[in-house]
Amino acid sequence: MDKVSWGKLPAQVQQELIKKEWHNRRVLKQHLLGQREFPIQVTLHAPKNDMQALSHLDHFKQFVHAWRNVSDTEQVVWREKKKPCLTQSMPTHLCIDNFQQLLTWLGKQAEQQYQHWQQLMQIVLDVHINLKPVLVQHLSVLQKYTVQDLQKLKNLLSCLHANMAENKYIRELVIEGVDTKFIENNQKILADLLDVLHHGAVSEQGGLLKWLNCLDLPKGWLLLRYLDPEHRGVEILKIASNTLMDLAITAKNILIIENEQSCYALPKLADCVAIAGAGKNLTWLTADWLNSKNIAYWGDIDSWGLSFLSDARAHLPNLTALMMNQNTVELHHAAMVNEPSSVLKLPIALTEAEQNLFYALKNRDFEANRLEQERLNSDYIYAQIQAWLSQE
Repeated sequence: MDKVSWGKLPAQVQQELIKKEWHNRRVLKQHLLGQREFPIQVTLHAPKNDMQALSHLDHFKQFVHAWRNVSDTEQVVWREKKKPCLTQSMPTHLCIDNFQQLLTWLGKQAEQQYQHWQQLMQIVLDVHINLKPVLVQHLSVLQKYTVQDLQKLKNLLSCLHANMAENKYIRELVIEGVDTKFIENNQKILADLLDVLHHGAVSEQGGLLKWLNCLDLPKGWLLLRYLDPEHRGVEILKIASNTLMDLAITAKNILIIENEQSCYALPKLADCVAIAGAGKNLTWLTADWLNSKNIAYWGDIDSWGLSFLSDARAHLPNLTALMMNQNTVELHHAAMVNEPSSVLKLPIALTEAEQNLFYALKNRDFEANRLEQERLNSDYIYAQIQAWLSQE
């Protein structure tokens, strides 16, 4: 039997409305904020003529009967026929005049969901009615909250204020009835709500933690290894890159290494510290204490390694690139492998020789296009580092 292309039934219209007006997040948020325009008209695709209706008579009867028996017949628009045959009039549109009518069409599940959201939002709206747009914007977060979570959120809106942390870590804050992990996990919605209450001051300060005057949490961990044989104390430690900015390292020579594992292969070196595992985390190279140091950079010979070298040199123009040249490639050609993905654009701070190497790797002049640090012979590594130190 041919599929009928006309005559939408009420159940079909309901599913269409659920998809377009409820499951579409953008439209749903407009409804919750009263921003969706009404009326909403749904075309029922009535048969164009009696011949079309007669071709599927059972469906036609079902179509007309169904729309005559909907709960609110005033929402159904009927067209009077000039030459009636099968019926005097035909349902052509469903006209929904307001959100409450729409909610009825969407069904009990949507009605219950809407009522649940309203109850959750009201807890926070008791603080200020102007917070509703923020709550709606964070609807996916809101619907995961328990009533207890929203009570915590409400309490925080009253407790938190500018400069509250006084240059301490967020976990040092003491707030009755609220754990600081809750604050950490809900920073975005808290920041947006407080931004409304404090007239944009939170975003102006750069976010919740800045507004509270919290210390930045350690991040971008690096491996720091003291190589001087005369060093006393901890030889290897992990340090956050933001902490490294203010660290006073007395050693004159600083060897920056892309990968952490290569740091463990280094010999003892007088007046030298290795900082490893940076990868693309190189913003700490702007630290003032580095300006007086003799600095070398050693990374993989591939497009990413050369890109990181370029970034490092952009911060420290006088650094020395170690073992990142064509001679190193030629001596270890057999150890090369293929790079999983490559940087396409030439990094801006490479020397002419390094640019040529970048293009040689890109063009696969060596067949493979990656030489990892760990693949270099240890005697070659020692000799190259000693040559660098002897040039200072």
